[in-house]
Amino acid sequence: MKAIIVTPNTIEFQNISDLHATLDGYLEALSVGENFICFIDEDGKAKGLRPNQRATDIIQLMLAKRGRSMLPGDMIVGMAIFVGVDGEDEGDLPESVIAEYFPEFLGSRSQGMTDAANPRGSL
Repeated sequence: MKAIIVTPNTIEFQNISDLHATLDGYLEALSVGENFICFIDEDGKAKGLRPNQRATDIIQLMLAKRGRSMLPGDMIVGMAIFVGVDGEDEGDLPESVIAEYFPEFLGSRSQGMTDAANPRGSL
């Protein structure tokens, strides 16, 4: 599935086949939009993963558009994976979401996509 992966250092457009293997932890799903969600490591804070200010800022923007917010002082840590959702099934991140929140990937996605075998590779 086509996803956006946000780490503390990078934002990448990738084709991933296994969320668990890519995230390498217990998945926690954050409902951040109508047709997309964000997965983070449920135990990331307990593991001492690095704060991810980029993902925190993006999620705060997404939630604000829905009249919601994160808890005061809360922060995303480690990797955040944004994927599409249709009912209970995950799938490609919708073009509309990419255009609104990740427009830098609209023109070069097919050339710049990294492979799930190297989930921390760069574009």
